[in-house]
Amino acid sequence: MKLFCLILLVSLSAVCAFRLDYEEEQDPQGCSCEVDTVGDKLQCCISIRTIIRRLRKYDLHMVCTASIDELLRLLRYSRRYKYKVYKARRYICRDYKPTTPPTTPVPTTTPPVPTTTPPVPTTTPTTPPVPTTTPPVPPPTPPKPPT
Repeated sequence: MKLFCLILLVSLSAVCAFRLDYEEEQDPQGCSCEVDTVGDKLQCCISIRTIIRRLRKYDLHMVCTASIDELLRLLRYSRRYKYKVYKARRYICRDYKPTTPPTTPVPTTTPPVPTTTPPVPTTTPTTPPVPTTTPPVPPPTPPKPPT
C-alpha cells in the first residue's frame, strides 16, 4: 500500500511538473492566439485599446484621413490587425470634422439684369478732326531710267 501511494504521489508530481513546463512555453502575456513567426509573437495580443493609445500619439487629421493600410505601415502591424486598426480609427475619428477650404461662388449662366437708368459716360465725347483746306500733296514719282 505504501508503495502504491508513493507511485501515485510521484506520478502526480510528474504531471504537475509537465503542466508547469507546458504553460511556460506559452506567451508570457497569456495569449491564446496562434503565432506563425517570431515577428508575430510580439504582436500576439494587441488589443484595440493598445492601438487607440498608439494612434492618439499622432495628429488627428493624419489618422482620420489615412487609409487603413497606411496606418498598418505606420504602426508596423501585420495585415491580420486590419479590422482592429479600422475599429480603433473609427473610435478616434468619431467626432472628427475635416476642415474644408472656402468654396468659390458658382458662376451664373444668366446675364446680369440691366439697370433702368442709362449709364453715365465717364469720358468726354471725341470730336471729329477739322477738315483741312489745302489739297493733299501727290506722292513723288520715281525718276525714269535713261535709255
